[in-house]
Amino acid sequence: MANINHPLTELYLRNHDLLQGKDVVFAGDIDSMQVLHLAKGCKSAIFIIDNYAVACQCAAALGKKLSHEINQSVTVGFITVIFAPLALAVEKITKFSCLTLFLSKAKQKSAEILRTLAPKLEQDALILIAGSNDGGGKSADGLLKECGNPYKVDTARKCTLFAVKPEKAFSSIKNCSDIAYENLQLKQKFGVFSQGRVDQGTALLLKNLPQDLTGQKALDLGCGCGIIGLFLAKKAAFVTLNDISAEALYLAKNNADINQLSENCEFKAAFMLNDAEKFDIIATNPPFHEGIKKAEKITIEMIKEAPNHLNAGGALYLVGNSFLNYGPTLEEAFKKVTVLESNKRFTVFKAEN
Repeated sequence: MANINHPLTELYLRNHDLLQGKDVVFAGDIDSMQVLHLAKGCKSAIFIIDNYAVACQCAAALGKKLSHEINQSVTVGFITVIFAPLALAVEKITKFSCLTLFLSKAKQKSAEILRTLAPKLEQDALILIAGSNDGGGKSADGLLKECGNPYKVDTARKCTLFAVKPEKAFSSIKNCSDIAYENLQLKQKFGVFSQGRVDQGTALLLKNLPQDLTGQKALDLGCGCGIIGLFLAKKAAFVTLNDISAEALYLAKNNADINQLSENCEFKAAFMLNDAEKFDIIATNPPFHEGIKKAEKITIEMIKEAPNHLNAGGALYLVGNSFLNYGPTLEEAFKKVTVLESNKRFTVFKAEN
């Protein structure tokens, strides 16, 4: 692995004596394979990773390879990498003595992780939580106060680390409210786009998708809770729903079951179009989880690659923020580009080979 330049990993390494000789579970917003450095000196180290690309990199560093399944793990020696939603990951874990949490962007997601994993902690265990100061790190101790008396351990690289020895159980938290769109009922999940509502961009895209897709093969690219893919399945398409997040895929799969659409759907862990087949329709509302500039670059690369994953006569349906101006890139990559609908916030494109 390369030299360590990941701020949260550096902060934990500065305080690595807290992990020495312990059975440690690492969880939360793990966005770099450099976290594997933290395993050194642990009695055992389990990494629960929701990001498929990062999980694949960590597995590769251990000489292993992940499939595209939602729930899987690899173990080499005392190190285990789990790519799975939290509800399934916890089933793979027995008692452990230290929970090391990387603060998630969604505060309620971190709260859910704590409540799911804390019951597996041994007596006299330790919970550590660290995050960037501009992402809630300065106040991360607030997530720990109801189980004990948290204290600040260290600050470095604009990040803060807190610790607590749990003295009592966490209280329960409310689940996300369900949402509905036309005749689809959709469960929601903290940290999965877009909780609590159908976002305006997705709604505009759905409005402009074909109404009869009988026999068509479709891809919901970056599926989130699955609303686009399930809408396509309702129109009689056979749909592959892919996402980089295990939580998103698991939620989308559950929503397919609820709406009795599982027979028309398959679910695949993937980063954008990596290892994708060919489809008649690709429909997407590209995510912005990593900031506008980086997401825009990723989407542009996807647009350039998309023609290679469409059958003859196939089309890419894409909605994006109007100011991002995907039009020129689409026109370079495709023979025909149509703006199906546009307003001040969003534009829906149809691009054809």
